[in-house]
Amino acid sequence: MAIHEIDCFVRHCMVQPDQIIPFNIIVNSPDKIILESCDILMIGGSGDFSILNEEKPWFDPVADLIREAVESHFPIFGSCMGIQIIAETLGGKVIEDNENREVGTYPVSLTEEGEKDILFSRMPKTFLAQMGHKCRVNVLPEDAVSLASSELCSVHAFKLKDKMVYATQFHPELNYHDNVKRLKYYYQNYHNANQEESLEEMLVQFKEDDTNSTLLPDFIKLVTG
Repeated sequence: MAIHEIDCFVRHCMVQPDQIIPFNIIVNSPDKIILESCDILMIGGSGDFSILNEEKPWFDPVADLIREAVESHFPIFGSCMGIQIIAETLGGKVIEDNENREVGTYPVSLTEEGEKDILFSRMPKTFLAQMGHKCRVNVLPEDAVSLASSELCSVHAFKLKDKMVYATQFHPELNYHDNVKRLKYYYQNYHNANQEESLEEMLVQFKEDDTNSTLLPDFIKLVTG
């Protein structure tokens, strides 16, 4: 899945493969020197791991990197588990919420702050987004502003005040086909949350829509000019 994850970011960021330097934060502790060799730090998701696992030796080194980036005004974009890692690092709270999990394609609506935001204001007030989560941000970090929500998830996007740090619970790096591929790969993880749903039943919730497909390239343009 790691190769697929990289390919999704390449395609949806609209960049060349050699413009992205992949780094597995679960396997290797990131060195802060990473911030000297790139323009943006992007933190994606993982269906194999959870921010709420009791054993997560990878978290503290990643949190240190994020804090260093935030303090130095380094641009960050996090998606899915990325939003959860950023939130927990900066004093927010993440909870497991199987009852309100979102796996498939769901409508997301901008908040008032989202409608005024330099990045999110370019998007429709309500749009369909690809999702795959059973954990969510329940409490925002102190300096964060909520930009979007859904009926089942009160924080689908936030940004830090006066910083180029954005995060989404939905997946702007996935389209319908990408998300279906992920469901088939991680089906057992989601299936454990609700033993009654078959793969075919879960696939009914997946729809084709790319209204948020320019979010990542728009973010890159804001950062790089």
